[in-house]
Parts: sequence; C-alpha cells; structure tokens
Amino acid sequence: MRVPRERREMFINALIQKKDRGYDYGQILSIAVNRLFKIDLKAQNKRLAICSELVYEAAKEAGIQVPEVSQKYIVPGDFLKWRILSEVFS
Repeated sequence: MRVPRERREMFINALIQKKDRGYDYGQILSIAVNRLFKIDLKAQNKRLAICSELVYEAAKEAGIQVPEVSQKYIVPGDFLKWRILSEVFS
C-alpha cells in the first residue's frame, strides 16, 4: 500500500517540527537495561525522545497507519516489521 503524497508531506513536516526535541539518553539506558537484565527503569523524560519514537509519533500525526505498540519502547526494528518507511518513501 502506498501512502498518499499529502500524508508523506505531513509526515516529513511533523518530523521537521520535532527536530529540536532533545535526545533521551535515559530512555536508551532504560531500553538496554530492560533488554539485557529484564529490569524496568523509569528513566524516560517526556520532553525528550529517541529517534524511533519521533518517527512513530510523526507517522501517527500524519494519519499513517501504524500498529499500536505492545512493548514499552519503540525501537528501530519495529519499523522494519511494520514497513512504515518503505510505504512512506516508495
């Protein structure tokens, strides 16, 4: 399924608007600790984000169908499974 041009432009604009949002190193640490040791840390800062989180949020804002996330964190591998980027840029 190809994403219409209007939605692709909305997606790109949403990403541009998020470009100055700071990087959440605490969330990266939380993901690593959770994946390695199965321990949940509460290190996420709502004002900051990781790159995959920004892509997910921008896609939803643009009305691009993305599956709901069942896990606590969105990671780059999720996009490979969902084929979001290939649909947006095809």
